[in-house]
Amino acid sequence: MKKVTVSQMRAIDNRTINEYGLSALVLMEHAGKAVADETRKLLDKRRRKAAVFCGPGNNGGDGLVAARWLHHYGMEVEVFFLGNLAKSSLETRLNFDITENLRLPLHWIQDNWPSLKEQIGYFNLIIDGLLGIGAHGQVLGLYKNIIDDLNANGVKIISIDIPSGLNADTGQPLGSCLSAAVTVTLGFPKIGFSRPGAKKYTGKVVVADIGLIDK
Repeated sequence: MKKVTVSQMRAIDNRTINEYGLSALVLMEHAGKAVADETRKLLDKRRRKAAVFCGPGNNGGDGLVAARWLHHYGMEVEVFFLGNLAKSSLETRLNFDITENLRLPLHWIQDNWPSLKEQIGYFNLIIDGLLGIGAHGQVLGLYKNIIDDLNANGVKIISIDIPSGLNADTGQPLGSCLSAAVTVTLGFPKIGFSRPGAKKYTGKVVVADIGLIDK
């Protein structure tokens, strides 16, 4: 399977949506379900508790879909949301509304992170939907604090598309980067995954077919 750069991935997304008419909402649904299905394989059958960390981008929207599917599968799941929802895509906002309608436990991460992080040991798996392939520059502020704390906690992490804080083209961390046990990458593996040292952050890479059209 070919490996793609960020610009190539965006071009494939755009063609799928704008030329072929497959909606971004459908793609997000496929992505989130693929992550949830992979998560089921990793969750201990006796302790089925997952924390889903979502940023305001479409990576976070995928995480919201994954949380909904895990809830549908009868698992205990809580969402931790960081960022300005008003700047999110329509698809992410719609899935946020569904999360609220389902009354899934939802935590807004602000300056309350020091108290929220004490809850992480309650979960036996973390789904990472904080930052996607569009992340660039050094990871700073609250994102850096969360990434560093999640790494230090030792709870198994499954990343959506790419570990938060990893450069998708170079495979190098943007300062702080989550170390995932599994990365469920969407559509195609990213070219940076094959760079020296990237596996330390990606863990096992699972490629999820979400219906992208590359013709």
